[in-house]
Amino acid sequence: MTSYTAITYTVAERALRTLRAADPRLVAGLADSPDAVEGVTSFLEKRPPSFPLSVPGDLPAWLPWLAPDGTP
Repeated sequence: MTSYTAITYTVAERALRTLRAADPRLVAGLADSPDAVEGVTSFLEKRPPSFPLSVPGDLPAWLPWLAPDGTP
């Protein structure tokens, strides 16, 4: 394995660990989010959704890849 390949695998491994740690928290917060409620409601009412949240403004502040000012 070349040095470049080893570094690539190391970086990828760290990224996957970070994502795996964030995944349960993200999924847990989905059910009661305004976007989820709007998605289900608009589907049941057979109308286009009007999602109230935006990216990056409404991302959870605890996401490890966000900068201190909240931007990705």
